[in-house]
Amino acid sequence: MRPQTDAGRARIPALKREVDGQSENVVENEEKSSLFFNKFFIPPADPAAASIPRRPKYPKPAFKLEAITDRQIDMAVRQLAPYKAPGPNGVPNVVFKKAREVLVPYLGRIFRASVALNHYIEEWKVTRTVVI
Repeated sequence: MRPQTDAGRARIPALKREVDGQSENVVENEEKSSLFFNKFFIPPADPAAASIPRRPKYPKPAFKLEAITDRQIDMAVRQLAPYKAPGPNGVPNVVFKKAREVLVPYLGRIFRASVALNHYIEEWKVTRTVVI
C-alpha cells in the first residue's frame, strides 16, 4: 500500500494581509504568490534618485581616508563567493576570482581615480538583492 500524500496541495499556510486597516487571510495560491512577489522583488532603485546633492553638508571626518590598495582589493576578490548571483553588469564573481591577477591592478586604478576625482559611477550606488 502506498503512503498517503497531500495530492500536491500547497504547502504554504494561509497568509495575512492588511486591507483598509482590517486583517484578512489569503488562501489562494495566486494571491499568495502575488504577496511574496511584491515583498521580495521590489522594483530596482533609480540611480538618479541616489545622486549626491550639489552642495552636501557633511559632518567632520572621523578619520583620514586612505587610498585603497591593490592588496586590499585582492583580498576582497579572494573572499568573493564564486557562484553567487551576478550584479547588474551580469559578470559572475568567478570571473573576478579567476582573472584576479590581471584585473586587480586595473580595478585599483579605477577605484583610486574615482575617489581622487570625487566621481562615483551611478551604477555603483545601486544594489540588487536576489532572493533564492
